[in-house]
Amino acid sequence: MIRIIDIDIAKIEFELQAETKITLPVFKESALRGGFGQVLKKMVCVYSYDKLCHDCELAGTCPFSVIFSPSNPEEGFLKHHRGIPRPYIIRILEEKNIFLPGEKLRVELSLIGKSIEYFPYIFLAFKELGKSGIGKKEEGERGKFSINTVKNMGPDGRYEIIFDRNYENKVGRIMKLSLKKMISPLPEENTAKIFKLFFGTPVRLKKHGRILDYPDFEAIIRSAVHRLNSFSYFYGNGEREKNISNLLEEARKVEVVSINTSFKQYSYYSHRQKSRLYLGGLVGEAVYRGNLKLFYPYLKAAELIGVGKNTAFGFGKVKVEGVNKGGIISEKCYQKQNFDFGTSS
Repeated sequence: MIRIIDIDIAKIEFELQAETKITLPVFKESALRGGFGQVLKKMVCVYSYDKLCHDCELAGTCPFSVIFSPSNPEEGFLKHHRGIPRPYIIRILEEKNIFLPGEKLRVELSLIGKSIEYFPYIFLAFKELGKSGIGKKEEGERGKFSINTVKNMGPDGRYEIIFDRNYENKVGRIMKLSLKKMISPLPEENTAKIFKLFFGTPVRLKKHGRILDYPDFEAIIRSAVHRLNSFSYFYGNGEREKNISNLLEEARKVEVVSINTSFKQYSYYSHRQKSRLYLGGLVGEAVYRGNLKLFYPYLKAAELIGVGKNTAFGFGKVKVEGVNKGGIISEKCYQKQNFDFGTSS
């Protein structure tokens, strides 16, 4: 059994079908996340739309406050913690940004801990969002979509259909999985000391109060452990990784062999904060030399729950693999790119 704290996770995949032309911004998830949040709040909020969640008597119990505006418990080791992680990750799996009527787009949704029980509200919010539309307005209307199917990952890693518009207009119960059981141990015969990390979506790492433009391994491990602790504290049973100083000391010993990353920066307009915000992170890959077996459970956990900041936007997608010394890429590349990815709530 993997020695790592356990949290519940549900992996869900929506297949959406464009009913009218959908034009999404460069960072597609911002439009989906923003529209999803607005629709969910309109559906469940019993007060005026402008009332802040932390001023509400139902804070911490209604679906919107749990998913989009979580608050600190009054007791516990993180009771004064700021920047509570949202218990979900949304990623659009298609590469393109424009979908014509009849075309499909798949959305991967990961739910953590107690947010899983609110999935029926999430499903209805997606259904309503399809009617109101997302993306750029075309002739005064945003792109409409419908839900074709919803699939849920089972313990064997395969997805089963829990909703199909062609057969039954009801959504089935989703299955929550143990994160610990989803992580297979590194085989004993695997003694790789060289390993590669792929950064599939921007990984936003912070160290000593600043955002990093290089893939610092200690920052990656620190973030992975912090996310496990935070998810367990805010949405799970409160178990936590203790005495991580030794783990971080070992992480500092890991050597960077090669880096092939770029720093992508995005801007978007937040309707909630009424201002333009900027986010950025690393994409690409890096090769490291160190004790992969020690860090493997945390890196595999990061594959499932993301790493770094702003994972609710789809940031923080990573993948680890051991590589042979002969397969190392020695190119070193630091680039900075800027994108504008639209609006969000």
